[in-house]
Amino acid sequence: MQSGATVSRNTTRRYLDALATVFAFEEQPAWSASLRSRTRLREQPKLHHTDPSLACAALGLSPDRLARDPEYFGQVFESMATRDLQACLAPDGGRIYHYRDGSGLEIDAILEYRSGDWAAAEIKLGSSRIPEAERNLLTLRDERIDTARMGAPRFLAVITGTEYSYTLPSGVHVVPLATLRA
Repeated sequence: MQSGATVSRNTTRRYLDALATVFAFEEQPAWSASLRSRTRLREQPKLHHTDPSLACAALGLSPDRLARDPEYFGQVFESMATRDLQACLAPDGGRIYHYRDGSGLEIDAILEYRSGDWAAAEIKLGSSRIPEAERNLLTLRDERIDTARMGAPRFLAVITGTEYSYTLPSGVHVVPLATLRA
């Protein structure tokens, strides 16, 4: 393709459908929730690599090079965590969504259980982003979601690449990705 050339929307969709058919990625749908405010929900799905290591291999990223690109490493980490959360939910019929609204609030993972219960998780590679993730989760619960209709979340968590699990004074759990299991 020539520099500056564009690909039609239909062609892009066909490529994405083909990649989904061979399980190269999956779409994480947007969560539809009862809101307290008139904030408008965004409905576009997010795309995640089914196996983020394949993307790293295809781009020729060594562990050292990946470590020098924290922005991309964070995206790879988010895909890994999303994949692992889905593996934990799938046996019981649960689903994973994302939340994004018109005010700019984004939550990486909304876990919805077959019972209708829900939980929310932010996925942050390092500890420096934990306070921001905590604020986002508390804003979702306390200001956005109509918990009278949706119920309170089972839990709020920040999934990290750090070593230790602990609970913040707000009740938000900090959980290393390595400790998740089905």
